[in-house]
Amino acid sequence: QRRLVDSVGAHFDYEKLVADKWTIGGTLLFRHNDYARRHDVDGWDAEARLSANRPLGPTTLAFAYMGVERNWANDPGQAFWRAVVGIGMLKELSWGLRPRLALDFARQLGDGPLAPFAKERRDWLLQGTASIYKRDWNVGGFAPSLSLTVTRNHSTLELYRQERVRGEIRLTKAF
Repeated sequence: QRRLVDSVGAHFDYEKLVADKWTIGGTLLFRHNDYARRHDVDGWDAEARLSANRPLGPTTLAFAYMGVERNWANDPGQAFWRAVVGIGMLKELSWGLRPRLALDFARQLGDGPLAPFAKERRDWLLQGTASIYKRDWNVGGFAPSLSLTVTRNHSTLELYRQERVRGEIRLTKAF
């Protein structure tokens, strides 16, 4: 039995409290992917992300992030640049309820034509998520959460065009 993909790399995170209210962070990720049966997608990935969190009150936290990802796949049609910007808010309500709203906007540009389409992939992504977590109920340390995610991906390739609504019921472990 062979694994689908082997990856090796490094991931660096940094966070700092600034001016008693802001938490500023950064992430760098580098990895090499080696797929079992797809050598066209083998190659390096690099990602850099900046984030900021700020309390808006004693029970509300706002967050924002932006990042850029570069993929160097063996096939230029599989290689890409991707930029993302996101914002959101988390609030603690009574009865142990913790709703979270987030909005992501991304742009992905392929390096070359994607076989067999003979066309470059160019995507615009818009995604919104609403979730709620019930932190004071738990089963073995896990608490229930519900989420709804709406995704719209507009692509130059029909295969990657997407209008999706996804609901999830989860058990979440808080650390």
